[in-house]
Amino acid sequence: MKIESSISILTHKNNSLIHRFIADNGIKGAFVHKRDKKQWQVLEGKPDEQTGFHVATFTTRREAIAMREEINTLLTDLGYIERKPAYKLPTIKELRPLFVELKKYIGDDNRASDDTDDNTPAMSVTIGANEKGEWSYQTGDNSYTGGAYGFPHWAVVTLERRSNSTELARDVQSQLSNLMHQ
Repeated sequence: MKIESSISILTHKNNSLIHRFIADNGIKGAFVHKRDKKQWQVLEGKPDEQTGFHVATFTTRREAIAMREEINTLLTDLGYIERKPAYKLPTIKELRPLFVELKKYIGDDNRASDDTDDNTPAMSVTIGANEKGEWSYQTGDNSYTGGAYGFPHWAVVTLERRSNSTELARDVQSQLSNLMHQ
């Protein structure tokens, strides 16, 4: 049950003052805040900073979340929130064991760098992936014949014997995420 509301969601669509308010105040979306035991507030503002302007108060969390989703959908439709495509990245649980296994094959003469002063045994690992979570890898410079080549997005990391496999997996996820967001 709605307790109070300072604005109707329908006023966003055609009200130029609301559009100016959204733009001028850097509103990034709506979020739900628990006010007390029986009240949930919906606020518009900056969800990552938990700052915003009061929109409505509800007695149930479900109603507050429904209002939040309605506002975020509207803000997305109006272009204030960037649409992010749905995609699935290779998981750390999938990538970490690959890096652990590949370390066994780094020979003393393997180099991932063209720098002649760098004597650290290492190899380049390329992970190719698509938005469905399918992926493959290749080591070294396989030009256009390795397992990663058939995928639209590539992440490249340098694997050394002492590399932290979990950190490399996170790096791969970050690179792929950035590429898939473009």
